[in-house]
Amino acid sequence: IITFEIKRKDIENINKNNDFLDIRNNLGVDVSAREFATSISLRKAIKKLNISKILTFHRSIKRAKDFKKLQEYISELYKQYTKLESFHINGTMTSNERYSIMNSFEQSNASMITNARCLTEGVDMPAVDCVVFTDPKKSIIDIVQAAGRSLRMSPRKKYGYILIPIYI
Repeated sequence: IITFEIKRKDIENINKNNDFLDIRNNLGVDVSAREFATSISLRKAIKKLNISKILTFHRSIKRAKDFKKLQEYISELYKQYTKLESFHINGTMTSNERYSIMNSFEQSNASMITNARCLTEGVDMPAVDCVVFTDPKKSIIDIVQAAGRSLRMSPRKKYGYILIPIYI
């Protein structure tokens, strides 16, 4: 379990530079300051720990899709962070669609899948080396199942991480 802090100073700098406002205006998505801070925390973790396959959990499909768009924008806006190839998957997709997306995710270098109500149990994705709970989860079963995505053994990874951003 890893934590990365996001300080008020970091958020103030983002607001001072109007980066957060630009995201909301340019993307047309409803992104909270908390989600943006989680994104920056994730990028810090990727850079420091050499994380390459991320799975994020969201409470709704819309929030998962918006987070995917946010990651694509951050990859363009902040060149100091690793560029992430971003994917989205959800329970309304057909199994063929989900399989195709998961295959593309596993074949890419640094990548992330956002998901809602889909990748908690019964899915084997050993390439995942980090899970992020972007929205709070209350179900212990859901937390354990989701955490298990990063704990699977794989020859290409040494550690499986669960990222918990801390806001100071």
